[in-house]
Order: sequence, then structure tokens, then C-alpha cells
Amino acid sequence: TLPKRRMPVPLTERCLNVTIIGMPNAGKSTLLNGLVGSHLAACTQKSHTTRGSILGVYNFRNIQLAFHDTPGYVSLSNSMKSDTKILRKLAVDATVHSDVVLLVVDAAKYLKPNVLDTFADMAKIASRECRIETILVLNKVDLVENKYELLDTVRTLVSLINGVTLGEDNAHLAKLDTTTFMISASTNDGVKDLVNYMLSVAPIRKWVVPKEKGIT
Repeated sequence: TLPKRRMPVPLTERCLNVTIIGMPNAGKSTLLNGLVGSHLAACTQKSHTTRGSILGVYNFRNIQLAFHDTPGYVSLSNSMKSDTKILRKLAVDATVHSDVVLLVVDAAKYLKPNVLDTFADMAKIASRECRIETILVLNKVDLVENKYELLDTVRTLVSLINGVTLGEDNAHLAKLDTTTFMISASTNDGVKDLVNYMLSVAPIRKWVVPKEKGIT
């Protein structure tokens, strides 16, 4: 029998800049830890545990995924206080020049009108700034007893994303075409599928963190 040989790693580097954005307690930091395979971000039940952008890196062969975690997103109408204004600005600034923006939503929470308004605000920023695509991530799906409710949630949120992207004049062109993943970050269910998808869309670009310093 011939010895098993590892395939050579391609020399061309590919890198994808990913920003994770979502409302407080949506599970963004837990998701980041699962994406990079390391306890990188603080994970608690307290709102706004993350007070700034965190860079997490995942390397696979010649591909690097550079993740930027953000504080819990606060809509413009709710960011009157100086501290929440700063938190909102951090989240907005992190999306600039992103290849992909992950819109993380707590699937176990009821979508109240104020939640939908905040989500639409996030979708507007994501569609304006990201260079490749916006990905909808429904987190905590393990806490939803009736799984059919998840389909209704997807339709509602994708319709909002389309409405923001297309505008009222082109609403008739809307399709349920937003890339969507249903995951449980706490149990790591579905996270690997999300990672594999992002690896597949990474463009040719030098790594953010050099190979000798990157997390593999």
C-alpha cells in the first residue's frame, strides 16, 4: 500500500473579511468563538458585554476568514445616550469594507415591531457596506419547539432585506434568495456549514494576519 500523502497547500492566498452584527444577546460572541474554534470573546447574558470590535481569525489551507465581532446593535432612534451612540457607531464602522456581513438573529424571540425596525436598520447598513453578500443567521434554533415557525421568521426577515435592497419601486422583484443558515451557536450545530460556505466565497487577497501569526 502506498503511504497517504497530504495534498499541497495552494500558494495563492484568499481572505474573507466578515462582520458579525446583531441585537444584544443574539449570541454573536458565542458564534464567534465557534467560528474560530477558540474561546475568544466574552460570552454572558448581560447586554453589551462586547464593548468594541474583536478580531478572530480562522485559517484553513490557503484561506483565511477574518471575523469582526461588534457590540449589540442599537437602532438610531434608541441611541440617544452618549454611551449607546458610541456602541452603535462601533457596530456601523465595523461593517465598512466587509466582504460579508452576518446578520445574527435570536430565533427564539418573538419578532416585535421594534425588533423588525432594528433589523431593517441593520440590513440597510449591511447591504450598503458589504462587498459580496449579506448572510442571515438564525441562532438558538434549538430553543424553538415548533420548527415551522422558523420558516415564517425567514420569510419575514428576508422580505425586509429585499425591501431595503430593492426599495419600494422594485419590490415586485423580491425573491427569497438571501443566503440563510439556521444554527445553534451554543451547541455548535450548523456552525461548520456556515464556515464551509464562507471558505467557498473567499476572494483572492493577502491574509489579514500573516501565516506565522494566524490561528489555524
